[in-house]
Amino acid sequence: MAIVNANRTAAQGVLVGVCLPTSCSNEEAEEILNFSINSAGLNSYRTVELSPVKDPNSVYEITSDPVFWILFSFTLVIFVLALIGTGFEIYEDYKIEKRKISKYVYDNYTYEIAKSPELPTSVNELKIPAGANNNDNSEGESSERNSVNSEEVVGKFTRIWKEVLLSFSLKKNFKQICEKSVGDDTIPTIHGLRSMSMAWVILGHTCLIALRYSDNPAYRSIVEKQLIFQTINKGAYSVDTFFFISGLLVSYLYFRTTSKHDITKYTKTTGFTSAFLEFISLIGYRFARYFKAAAALMTFFLISSWFTTGFIAYSNNHIPNEDDPLALFDKIYDKPWTRLGPYIVGMSVGWLLFKTNCKIKMNKVMVITGWTLTLSLLLFLIYGLSGTKLHPITAAAFSSLSHTLWALGLSWIVIACSTGYGGYISDILSSSILYPFSRVTYCAYLVHPVVIRSMTMRLDSPLHLSPEMVIVMYTGHLILSYIISFIISILFEAPLVSLLRIVSPTKRKSK
Repeated sequence: MAIVNANRTAAQGVLVGVCLPTSCSNEEAEEILNFSINSAGLNSYRTVELSPVKDPNSVYEITSDPVFWILFSFTLVIFVLALIGTGFEIYEDYKIEKRKISKYVYDNYTYEIAKSPELPTSVNELKIPAGANNNDNSEGESSERNSVNSEEVVGKFTRIWKEVLLSFSLKKNFKQICEKSVGDDTIPTIHGLRSMSMAWVILGHTCLIALRYSDNPAYRSIVEKQLIFQTINKGAYSVDTFFFISGLLVSYLYFRTTSKHDITKYTKTTGFTSAFLEFISLIGYRFARYFKAAAALMTFFLISSWFTTGFIAYSNNHIPNEDDPLALFDKIYDKPWTRLGPYIVGMSVGWLLFKTNCKIKMNKVMVITGWTLTLSLLLFLIYGLSGTKLHPITAAAFSSLSHTLWALGLSWIVIACSTGYGGYISDILSSSILYPFSRVTYCAYLVHPVVIRSMTMRLDSPLHLSPEMVIVMYTGHLILSYIISFIISILFEAPLVSLLRIVSPTKRKSK
């Protein structure tokens, strides 16, 4: 199979595959294709580059790759540890349940003896052995005392290894991921935003890959004129949501930590390393105390990011409602100045929620106005430019400001939901059903491109796009990506989190 890359413009290319007989060598295939290119005169009006010819006989064998065997061995070890950890937890649960049954029988036996008329009638007649304990403890207190005594016998070293083994338990990790409670240092609304944004990311990538490998690529020019297609075309805002969440959590957790603890205690090192970490912590703490300086610097960065993004968009004649969302991938989409606005807005919201302790009083007029403006802004950013023709200056301004405006809309949602003014939206975003999907978001982000490309590249023929086909593909990609993500998280991510908690234990209250 030979690939010919015909670049009609700097931003657009056409890939053409040519099947040749197996008797042709790579050199002969290149000569034939170069002769065809020169004979057709393709080089006269376009640049044609011939990629290296792939020999159909040189098939990749995964079993001959040493990297495969390394990964296979590592995965096999994890599977064995998971089975051992799960079996050990089941055995521990069995011992606890057996202990409870034994205690229940013992308590009933004691109660029957107490009712017996042959018992001493006075305190003087009752002989209590030295060291006996006559306290009436509850079942939980007795179980806890027995557990502590058992741990003292086995020793600290054995106890740690038991915790390490239990960290690989499938049962324990599944419960941990599907837990319906979150810590006090968590904003429940974030789970809903994270889950929905990940679903939006998968939708956008599904459509982009489907359009690339379809037999009717011109179908895109038809659906782009429809309003609903803006949901896909503006999928880049889902990335802004993640940057907004990152800034919010960094700011919120930092201020909560520094307000309760001496941050220098977290270094846990000595010598130069300890002094260096303490210095960095001190600089961060001092800087945070000077609110005016911090606000001025953040404002400078924010305005600079606006001008930088706008200038690049104007210089490249970028029209956001007409061009591909990834048209300027290396200049706008993946650059920090484009995402700096949502991150700074998220940091500001985190600081505000910390300072107010998530308690802000608002009257009904303010709440209604806030929700009306927020929903109008978010809907306008997604669907407002459909069918419009923007001037290059207006398009550049929209490209530079839209990401920050999106984050501002999200900031109201988080603030309103965190302070008790979210209503049904808060109930949806804070629903415990979304917690497991939120906890495996990072795994889903890593897995879903592999799922999409694997399913698409294994097709026998190109896709013929239609709305129904896209819906079916998206549903399959979404479900399969999350199933694989749950498996990977249970086997790899959750054990690592448990091991880190063993190394650096922290108390976390649930709510």
